[in-house]
Amino acid sequence: MRLMDIAGLVMFSRGAGVSEFMTLERVTAGGSSAFSLLRHLGCALSSPTVSGCWVTGPSLQPEIVARMGRVSGPLIWHIKSLFVPDNATLELDEALALLAREAARAGAIHLNCRVPEDSHVLVAAQRAGFVQSRVECLYVLPAGEGPGDGSVESMTTELGLRRRAPSDDMAIFRLYSASTPAEVRLHAGMTFDEWASGIESPSQAVQEYVLDREGRINAWIRIFDSGATKYFEIIVHPDSHGSVPSLLECVVAGAGNKVAISVVPEYAVSTITALELKGFRGVQTYHSLVRTMTRRVEQTAATVVTIN
Repeated sequence: MRLMDIAGLVMFSRGAGVSEFMTLERVTAGGSSAFSLLRHLGCALSSPTVSGCWVTGPSLQPEIVARMGRVSGPLIWHIKSLFVPDNATLELDEALALLAREAARAGAIHLNCRVPEDSHVLVAAQRAGFVQSRVECLYVLPAGEGPGDGSVESMTTELGLRRRAPSDDMAIFRLYSASTPAEVRLHAGMTFDEWASGIESPSQAVQEYVLDREGRINAWIRIFDSGATKYFEIIVHPDSHGSVPSLLECVVAGAGNKVAISVVPEYAVSTITALELKGFRGVQTYHSLVRTMTRRVEQTAATVVTIN
């Protein structure tokens, strides 16, 4: 973004509407939020390697404003927001391809985004080289419908869960590999470094627990508890689907007057079933897309080169 673009953002903000992309941060903040000029000016002035703002369109007449940055590590980036006014004439697929090139220049090998099912951006992203990684559904339990008593800590003790430790990383990666279909991992991350770089979190305040059975992690839960919402994720080993209902009781313990939220991939059938039996409603479907900037090199036998 150039300094000359800043003046144009004033006019742009009047017709930009809401972001076409959804992050977990926005999910926990209540979904679609209005365009914030000050927020994007702040992003524009920050380092692009952390969270940059990109503007496309004629000088002083921006037509697309996007913000992107790293997910958890340098290998995986995601588009955090994308604003396009109804009267935009610039080709959206060209703008998305430009973002992919910028991310690649910064060292990313994957650029991710989450698009609502009914968004017109979906087709443009596919034209720009993005492919579908997975389909996800946003499940919500309204405030007042969750249990008002109990606590996560007491439930974890009862279920034999313990706090996640740094030494659990590789075991959790093996859990991810066992519980995630190969076709999803192909785009979302096949290696440990890719997986670690792509773990998305709505905030820094997180409680993480694992179900450890003789050195094997059979379940991993993450809970992000704010003043108004409780966002959570449950990942279980295929051999431990029967533990999902009790794990769900654990993560919603004490939710009370908070809105309980989870974004669940469609292949997590046991989790979806437990959520629906608990009274959660599926309110929105998202397509998680990824653009790969470098071709993954398949492991081959070592080649010995003799130099005379």
